[in-house]
Amino acid sequence: MNDDRLADIVAQNAAFVVHVDASGQLLATAECTVALLGYPAAYLAQVSLRDLVMPEHVAELDDLMALAASSGTLQKAVIPFLRAEDGCYWLDLSVRPAQNSGDKSEPRFDVFGYDVTSWVRKERQLRDESRRDPLTGMSNRAHLREWMIESIDNGVASGKAFAVMMLDLDGFKRINDSLGHDIGDALLRAVGKRLKAQLHENDVFARLGADEFVLVAGPLDETDTWDRLAARIVAAMQRPFSVGGQQLRVTVSIGIALYPEDGLKSSQLLKHADLAMYSAKDRGKNQFVFYSSDLEKVKAEAFSLEQDMLSGIRTGEFELHYQPIVDARTREVLAAEALMRWNHPDGQRPPTAFIPLAEDNGLINLLGSWALRMVCAQLARWDACGISLAYVGVNVSPVQFQNPAFSQSVMSAVRESGIDPGRLVLEITEGTLIKNPEQTEAILSRLHAFGVRFAIDDFGTGYSNLSYLRRFPISEIKIDRSFVSDILESGHDRAIVSAMLSLARELDLSVVAEGVETEDQLAILIERECQYIQGWLFSKALPPEDFEHFVATQVVVSPKGRGRGSLFRIF
Repeated sequence: MNDDRLADIVAQNAAFVVHVDASGQLLATAECTVALLGYPAAYLAQVSLRDLVMPEHVAELDDLMALAASSGTLQKAVIPFLRAEDGCYWLDLSVRPAQNSGDKSEPRFDVFGYDVTSWVRKERQLRDESRRDPLTGMSNRAHLREWMIESIDNGVASGKAFAVMMLDLDGFKRINDSLGHDIGDALLRAVGKRLKAQLHENDVFARLGADEFVLVAGPLDETDTWDRLAARIVAAMQRPFSVGGQQLRVTVSIGIALYPEDGLKSSQLLKHADLAMYSAKDRGKNQFVFYSSDLEKVKAEAFSLEQDMLSGIRTGEFELHYQPIVDARTREVLAAEALMRWNHPDGQRPPTAFIPLAEDNGLINLLGSWALRMVCAQLARWDACGISLAYVGVNVSPVQFQNPAFSQSVMSAVRESGIDPGRLVLEITEGTLIKNPEQTEAILSRLHAFGVRFAIDDFGTGYSNLSYLRRFPISEIKIDRSFVSDILESGHDRAIVSAMLSLARELDLSVVAEGVETEDQLAILIERECQYIQGWLFSKALPPEDFEHFVATQVVVSPKGRGRGSLFRIF
């Protein structure tokens, strides 16, 4: 290259300017390049361009020059160059075939570039921040997915397995709601540090959000196993955390999916680990569960049932049956309990199959509100046709009871039907009473003032905190069938039932004994002055028209097959 041409290139104010041959040997170097890299000019005259590039980027430079040679056009790339003393410079590099090269058989190139080091570093910083959870500083969901894809590729190449563990804190929401988000955030940071202390050097630990974390654990040594690692994490979390001057306790539920047997894609592994984690929750929390295809089957069946439930609500497959509550001595029908039934096209589904699912997916609020309206309307219809009942009891789910619209739905159902509010008895469990005592008391007081009455269902099987009988406006207790079923053989059960009846008399509460199936059971209850009875000795739960026949004749009519058109519709 002649001096005029070199001066012309330098005049373009490029920070890096060299002229090289096909092998990359430096044939001419501008002074600004010497200053930029910090190498003596004599050294640069003896080396090739490849010697100045970071070793891991040499192939990229070779490709760039080959493309420029084959295309005959300018080619660009951002490539790091070594400095003489420290680090490197990132150059926005341009390579183009030299114009008017004397020997066409030996192509030469003009190479020039601009220093973009600060831009590259800023970009990397922003990228790193975008892959980090701002609260805990650990990886976030985006980084996790990147790493998992890379791990899967490496796993295919090396045949090494790894585990994906989904971790969710048990009880975190209560702490967050009670003590505030500042304490909750501090606890999450402390949890993150403790969990990371259990990991191996090459493991990746990420926070997905809220109190959910994911661990991708690489291959273990011969002395360790996945279940041992999970057990260590569970044990570590059981120790209290010192946060904000308080000793806080949370536990962890872990679901584990293994590569490659539980999935070959990151989405599959995360899904299966999540499924196993929820299984750990369902089994009592504070434990770990490995994924199995059986969990997938259960999940699929639950999803299918949920879809069927949505369809059944719209097409009127749900109905209410009524079980008589009778006077123990006279056997006169005095009241009834409304029980929900689902006439699924493939056969009737018991409440134990669909009520927990409805509570989980929120449909219980819709079903519960519908049941209240139907019960009140049914009472009004029976009044009109001369069937007079003291009341009808309706079971109330704890989820339904905590719904902000619950009180209004009860009062609206009563007002629409025109019945006396006192003829609607809401049956709630002891667990519902203690879940949030202040909120419970407010709801009960409001509805009690409106005139609705309350019964404690399954009395004696829950927390049995007798102070609640004094604190809350309860008018009735229902002795659980578990005490009645063994009342003949168990002296303990007879003593418990006697104590319940005595307590109810002292507190002026009505008592209904549930699950009465034999005359001998009835005789013992009458002997102990139990007034009201409910059970198969008298009748199972019946559709409205069969209940009416039973009241009139005391004869149970076996329900005939009924089409959907005869059912009460929710919509």
